[in-house]
Amino acid sequence: MEETAAPEAVCANCAAALAGEYCGQCGQRRFAERDRRFGHLLGQLCEAATDLDGRFWRSLRALMLRPGLIPADYIRGRRACWMSPLSLFLFANVLFFFAPGVSDLTLELEQQVPEPVLREFRTPEQNAARQVHGRQLHNALTAPLARVALTQARDRARRQGQAFDLEVYAAEYHARSDAIGKLLVFVHVPCIALVLQLLAWRSRRYFAEHFVLALTLMAFTMLLVQVVVMPCAYLYLQARTALGLTPELMPDWAKIGLVLVNIGYFSRACWRCYASPAWLALLQGFGAFAALAISSLFVYRGLQLLFTLWSV
Repeated sequence: MEETAAPEAVCANCAAALAGEYCGQCGQRRFAERDRRFGHLLGQLCEAATDLDGRFWRSLRALMLRPGLIPADYIRGRRACWMSPLSLFLFANVLFFFAPGVSDLTLELEQQVPEPVLREFRTPEQNAARQVHGRQLHNALTAPLARVALTQARDRARRQGQAFDLEVYAAEYHARSDAIGKLLVFVHVPCIALVLQLLAWRSRRYFAEHFVLALTLMAFTMLLVQVVVMPCAYLYLQARTALGLTPELMPDWAKIGLVLVNIGYFSRACWRCYASPAWLALLQGFGAFAALAISSLFVYRGLQLLFTLWSV
């Protein structure tokens, strides 16, 4: 009696014939019955969390300790061993969004909108009280739009038979502005990329390649703030409080040190990506950090104000 041949094993992912443990077409491992069990899922989780040689942890280490290596390899086409710069930025942005608030990230409404505009919407008693006088670089463009948004809010309250209270409105503004501010962090990236393109024009690179470097610079800054700066600042604040000293989140010398660390990291990354001389890499790094600072004061703050006003 003729024996029936065993059915040929095929890949569960692409249906190609399997000749070994892994598929020669797509690379997926042979699917087995044990892969359906919960233990397999837990095993994958433990493997991902403890595999220090995995692509995620390798990329994270390179991002924090080897400035510019990931974007330099990405631009040269060596991409398989790293997470993409966009994925790293999104990872840092998610942590940044869910982490506790960052000092100076959110400003009060009185700090964002100039005093002459606010006086139009306060009661006489509120105007007589001492107020915070805000002046931002974006006021020339945003003050008229802020007046329109506040006027609409006041008219809406009147149509509902209610008195408009700017202090109540400002409290709701502050409650929403932090989350909106964290969502808008990405606006720094094209600003940094544009400055890098101007300072590295001799490299003959596409704007997208400068954008890739800017993504990693912002990812480093966000992770540095959340993983290093904020925990240290919290411990410093608690120590001063325990000693009965004036509460202070970060001394001036620490702020200067943070600026220097960022400029040093940015410069090193530019040296690696553009193969620039040391003096030019320092200029490019300083320019990238200046772009971050200026875009924060002008573009980021203005967008945060307008988006929050229209969301209240």
